Amino acid sequence: LGGILMALDAYHLSLHGQPAPVLDGFTGDQRVFLGWAQVWRTLTRDDALRQLITINPHSPGQVRAFAPLRNVDAWYAAFDVKEGDANYIKPEDRVRIW
Repeated sequence: LGGILMALDAYHLSLHGQPAPVLDGFTGDQRVFLGWAQVWRTLTRDDALRQLITINPHSPGQVRAFAPLRNVDAWYAAFDVKEGDANYIKPEDRVRIW
């Protein structure tokens, strides 16, 4: 969660107060979130995944790709995620670290 929050802040700072361009139909925030998900894209066989879960303190990539985003208010705004959508978490139930 901390990583995506810092990445999003860094992206916004890089704009120097200018509006983010829309590229290929995606806003700047959408591209940050899509890039985050792509970084954690994985394809792991079931046996290897079971082993990783027992020895690695980190969540598997396929969880890291989306789980933190569900706690970022900007993600809801970027993709118009609403109550009733599959990955929706009520604002009062979202994890806040800063």
